[in-house]
Amino acid sequence: MEYVLKTNSLCKNYGHFKALNGLSMNVPKGSIYGLIGKNGAGKTTLMDCLLGDKFLTSGQALVQGLKPTDNRLKEMVAILPQENTVVGDLKVKELLAFFRSIYPNSLSEEEIDALLGFSDKQKNQLASKLSGGQKRLFSFILALIGRPKILFLDEPTSAMDTSTRQHFWEIVDQLKKQGVTIVYSSHYIEEVEHTADRI
Repeated sequence: MEYVLKTNSLCKNYGHFKALNGLSMNVPKGSIYGLIGKNGAGKTTLMDCLLGDKFLTSGQALVQGLKPTDNRLKEMVAILPQENTVVGDLKVKELLAFFRSIYPNSLSEEEIDALLGFSDKQKNQLASKLSGGQKRLFSFILALIGRPKILFLDEPTSAMDTSTRQHFWEIVDQLKKQGVTIVYSSHYIEEVEHTADRI
């Protein structure tokens, strides 16, 4: 079995506070791992360590056999952060075009339209004018434009209404079938139970 994410006795301390204490896990390729825990349990910290945004206090973390800070991972890994970080004073279509220009093998406009489901009117408006759920879905699609092999989703369905949430999980199911490995955190235990291969 091919493991794309590995941690061994991973520890991350903030002063005397242990956010992660001896965490070991192996995440197989194409699987969905759900992280459940109260606020402050270390879910986002774990993702930050695997993304190379935070240094480990001790232990080991490997992504595709590489250290999380390795630049070769930039085109393989994407994240949907907990907070929407959409640039509000650009139009939706302008942001889509910009993100497509960054990646050598980006999603096509047709693929993006199929995933996003926005009308021409919505694509022509400022990103700041989108509803909370639309911004969340839009941020998710932006994370997918570079065709990542590993995807981190930090409380991805917050602010989504029921229909948007259902569409989101349909996309996640497609990604899994394509062999994308997904690690996500959530407060919705019923979602995690239905979607994650391991919790």
